[in-house]
Amino acid sequence: MTSQAKDAFERNDFAECERLCRETLEKKSHHPDALTWLGMAAVKTRQLELALEVLPKAAAANPRDAQVHTYLSAAMLMLNRNDDALASTGRALKLKPDDTLTTLTLNIRACVLGNLNRNEASLQACDQALKIKPDYAEVLVNRGNALVQLKRPEDALDSFERARRIKPDFAPAINNCATLLTQLKRFGEALQRYDEALKLQPDYAEAAFSRGVILSDLGRPREALKSYLHALKIRPDYLDARCNLAFCRLQLGDFAQGWKDYEAQWEKSKLAGLQPTLNQPLWTGAEPLRGKTLLLYADEGLGDTIQFCRYAQKAKARGARVVLMAQRPLLKLLTGIKGADKVVAKGGRVPKTDYHCPLMKLPGAFNTTLQTIPAAMPYLRSDPARVARWRKRLGGADTGNTGKKPRLRIGLAWSGNPAHANDHNRSLALKDILTLLAFDADWVSLQKEVRVSDATVLAQQPQIKHFGEQIKDFSDTAALVEQMDLVIAVDTSVAHLAGAMGKALWILLPFNPDWRWLLKRGDSPWYPTARLFRQPAVGDWVGAIASVEKALGKLRKI
Repeated sequence: MTSQAKDAFERNDFAECERLCRETLEKKSHHPDALTWLGMAAVKTRQLELALEVLPKAAAANPRDAQVHTYLSAAMLMLNRNDDALASTGRALKLKPDDTLTTLTLNIRACVLGNLNRNEASLQACDQALKIKPDYAEVLVNRGNALVQLKRPEDALDSFERARRIKPDFAPAINNCATLLTQLKRFGEALQRYDEALKLQPDYAEAAFSRGVILSDLGRPREALKSYLHALKIRPDYLDARCNLAFCRLQLGDFAQGWKDYEAQWEKSKLAGLQPTLNQPLWTGAEPLRGKTLLLYADEGLGDTIQFCRYAQKAKARGARVVLMAQRPLLKLLTGIKGADKVVAKGGRVPKTDYHCPLMKLPGAFNTTLQTIPAAMPYLRSDPARVARWRKRLGGADTGNTGKKPRLRIGLAWSGNPAHANDHNRSLALKDILTLLAFDADWVSLQKEVRVSDATVLAQQPQIKHFGEQIKDFSDTAALVEQMDLVIAVDTSVAHLAGAMGKALWILLPFNPDWRWLLKRGDSPWYPTARLFRQPAVGDWVGAIASVEKALGKLRKI
């Protein structure tokens, strides 16, 4: 009977293999071969609980059977029990299995080591396997994954391409190849690979999602939207796809559906533990607020808080007592904001209120459209006492060499939070904007923190006044911004602050900007005093900065 089970397993008839093994085990409950083939069939059919029940029994009955330990390690890997899986592969390899089983075991071991972020060891396991079986496509994919983590993208791409040539219908190899091509900014080739993967495996949700990401990056949001919908049709609970679908719709100005889809972003951050646990019910926009206390709290970044705290006024207009909970660096700036009766620190004690609502839900709760964005400026103001202190630090505006009217005072913010997921796309190096300094102006850095790579460059630019750690919080930044004739910034919290204060603001944007800047516009409905300078092509900061230089040239003539 067990020889028949073995034959069934080898022809991939796992249901028949399981039936035969169970028949044998009814007669002899500890039959080693029946336990072995049943456990291996369970791994193949992803019946992991069954595999973990019978394979340890098989190992106890026949401890020198390497394939039992190999398949047990596979089950452990699928359950993310990486340390146990690693131990099982070690036991299997010590038993010196045949070449076929050795390569399978090494492949599993490479996956486990990758999960444990032991990428050098993962690469070694792959290379061991490839010495035995050079055309093992799955190992080549794992080797490529290790090389990606080791920052060797060209070698990784070679591994993925080798796997693809060996096994042209291996969708994961094609998908990984496309992902790496995307990282290398070879977008056209990456799209071709994703199309190949989806042709081979139409239900490949990850490939559909990643294809949408590339199309978004290429400024093709309508096509990207279709890819995200495809991914969601395959996997309706795919939160990343739902979030990106929301970003696409909002970027296209479809606020009505975009705010609904944006719920996924909130759900995603909630699952990540980034949302506070609150007892009071959520305010959705439908519940009456007159005589009620509403807690509005920051749920994303500093710039988001600055942008959406404007909705406190709308909540107040419905009769609510509004408590605003914000990040500590913003507390002094937001204290006294119109519409908020009280401002408290995020992370402190949650005050007793009737309802709560995160700031990023407010546009949807108020059914905001492009035409109804609350854009009365300014809604944030600087503290007069701080303005006076900073005026002394700044000194009088420089008159240059004319001896006549003062030069313009221009504030610069060229980089944001390096921990931001999109920082590589939105921030600049200081050296990239030095050509702006040719314009005769009084230049002021609005950066509190300067990256190590920018510090040396900044030290060599005496024409830029930099205050660094003298800027204690956003009230100081606001006092500085108050005294600027113009702020030039990338998409960061300083840009939002200048916009909220109603200051003249020029924003440098990547080709595929954050959704709030919409598409192909030189203005912003969120900040009427803002002017947008977009990359003319993906990654083309030179072109965007050239547009700013041209605009500065026109200022010189005024």
